[in-house]
Amino acid sequence: ELWRLTVATLRESQSRVQSNQTIRGIVLSTQGGSVIPVDENYIPTNHMIPWLDSRAQGIVQEWNADGTAQKVRQISGWSPQAGLPFSVIAWFQRHAADIFAKTRYWLPVNAFLNYRLTGISSTNPSMAAEMLLTDIRTCEWNQELCDLVGIQMDQLPPIFASTAMVGGLTEQVSQQTNLPAGLPVFQGGQDHSAEALALGVTGSDQGFLACGTAWVINAVTRHGNVDQIPAQMDLNFHVIPDHWIASQFLGGFGA
Repeated sequence: ELWRLTVATLRESQSRVQSNQTIRGIVLSTQGGSVIPVDENYIPTNHMIPWLDSRAQGIVQEWNADGTAQKVRQISGWSPQAGLPFSVIAWFQRHAADIFAKTRYWLPVNAFLNYRLTGISSTNPSMAAEMLLTDIRTCEWNQELCDLVGIQMDQLPPIFASTAMVGGLTEQVSQQTNLPAGLPVFQGGQDHSAEALALGVTGSDQGFLACGTAWVINAVTRHGNVDQIPAQMDLNFHVIPDHWIASQFLGGFGA
């Protein structure tokens, strides 16, 4: 369904291009916090698990009680939540061993779509961070966090800057969308990080309230120090280098 809607969006965008206009590239702004398990051929081994999923609530409660949650936040910038990839992967390890064993890669939404668009799976800093498996200071996958949920770092896609080119549109996708083969696809960012750029929220004295399925209040900062933000907030990367976004989930009001 996700892929079908992506193709439909690209076809609609292409249909709006005027005769004196040219599409120069595609940039993804995708939902963060969901995870797609796939095998070595990038075929899903299970449905996508969205951030609204609550199956791992019991595991998160354990982590809150034994101090694991605080360790995760210190490294990743995020407190574990039931529907986010870190917790979901741990749930599969405990309760769905067959799917866990078949899964070669755990992908955020954009890494899955990047593969379908270009044949290359990769992600960007703000999407990677919401997996809760990166170091919020270095933007690299962290083995200590991976160990907590039973995976290796090579089961996660490589991370590139938001401005980096993923690859070119494949011939097959070109035929599906009427867009030219080889059209550059760029990394982009997680939805709120991309919204910050679109709204011009780039300074440390600025913030915004995102009102969608979830309501999230966001504030820009120029440091990646989780100790300098309120305990109820999480820390993610902006799409602008050397900027971060501190955010607080207020509730799934839209849902």
